[in-house]
Amino acid sequence: SKQRSLFLGIERKSKNMTNQFRVLIGFENTKLSWDGIAFENIDNRRNRISTNTADLFTDNFLQQIYSLNTMFTFRNFHLRNVSYLVLGSGYYEVKKLGRDFYTYNLDKYDIYTDLQEKSLTTDLLRRKWIKNNYYGLIPTLTWDKNIIRFDLGAEIRFYSGDHFGEVKDFSDPALISDLGEGWYRYYRYVGRKNSITGFAHLAWSPDNAPFVIMADIQTQNHYWNLKQDVIVHGEGHKLQADWNFINPRLGMVVHMGDSLFWFINYGKAQKEPADNQIINADDVWSEPILAAAEVINDWEMGINITFGKGHGSINYYRINYLNEQLKNIDVKQEVEYEYYAADSTIHQGVEWEFSHVFNSRLSLEANGALQMNNYTNGNSLPNSPASLFNLILNYSFHPDLQFMAHLKTIGQTYIDDLNREEAMIKPYSLMDLGARLRWNDLELTLKINNIFNRLYSTYGYGYEANGFQSFYWPGATRNAYLSIMYKL
Repeated sequence: SKQRSLFLGIERKSKNMTNQFRVLIGFENTKLSWDGIAFENIDNRRNRISTNTADLFTDNFLQQIYSLNTMFTFRNFHLRNVSYLVLGSGYYEVKKLGRDFYTYNLDKYDIYTDLQEKSLTTDLLRRKWIKNNYYGLIPTLTWDKNIIRFDLGAEIRFYSGDHFGEVKDFSDPALISDLGEGWYRYYRYVGRKNSITGFAHLAWSPDNAPFVIMADIQTQNHYWNLKQDVIVHGEGHKLQADWNFINPRLGMVVHMGDSLFWFINYGKAQKEPADNQIINADDVWSEPILAAAEVINDWEMGINITFGKGHGSINYYRINYLNEQLKNIDVKQEVEYEYYAADSTIHQGVEWEFSHVFNSRLSLEANGALQMNNYTNGNSLPNSPASLFNLILNYSFHPDLQFMAHLKTIGQTYIDDLNREEAMIKPYSLMDLGARLRWNDLELTLKINNIFNRLYSTYGYGYEANGFQSFYWPGATRNAYLSIMYKL
């Protein structure tokens, strides 16, 4: 991966107002392999890193972010606003071998039947482009006085995305004659979504009361449309939909002394479908389908405690999820997913954290989670680890020399709906070590990750083809990171 970036920030302050203008521009060019490593190779150190496709895949993207942040204070009122513009442009390129005319809409002059198009094949170079932009503003007004705080705000956003695919370098001479040697556009569609969101937040803490009550309400209005160009067999679908949501939240924090408090919270959130959940508009043969919004209802309850030089907390959550959009790797189209909906799922678990400072040299941090993310039939959701655990030890040999050790453990992870044990990613643990040295104005940081060079996988997927075939994305083996900083 080759990456370049530029950041610029300018700030102006007066007595009651602050303005910040920020620019962030980044470009990346990445060579990558999309396909996972087959089950029989994932534990072989040589085979898990060998691939004959890495040079055939490349991703290029340029993004520009401009924002103006304004903050104004007058007595008990605070006005904040963010105005932003985001521009993006890039493509994903891959060499395709033996592809049929039918899939890539190559029968420009409608010479062949559909059956003939499916039997005619060619090699080709394909690019899928996206040129998108969105802009908007987020104003928020806050009134804060003693026992009450009230926030009122909105977001207005306008989005446009131009998607198109191009092919060239055909191995079939007849195609070169018909379509030329330049790029041939075989699909194009433009998606637009304008969103208006309003929100209000109230926090109330009566005098001498040991509690704080918080209430929120959010309204969301999304206006979406998609227009597909008519290109040869492309039908030129014109689609539109509106989604309107109301999302409430209510919570309470109760203080039971200076070192102990507990909280309870309920919230609801909804999300409109993504474009490719409605239509695969880069497939000229795709037809639109109905897609429902995702809805979650979340209940949480927890407790926090402080004791001496230590701190601990534990939190239980339960999320009832309707129409959850799950995805699996599309084995026919790299960098794409196949989406499928689960009518009802449950995400629940316990999260905890603990920290303690033993003395000026030694401190310890730990956190973890037990997760039960299931379908209603009891099966675990794919690629959802059963547990997470982190243990971090910091030790200072000297004020200018610190040492860090980080142990993390990931529980078992099923990769398919049926929870096949033979395809499961087994639990694994990784150890990272690091050190920081300061010498006058020079600072060196060295970190060695996966110090024991453990083999592990970060993601898995599978499909039925002469039995169940499973594939995995390998995690990084031992690697080192060195940072050098000098203060002028």
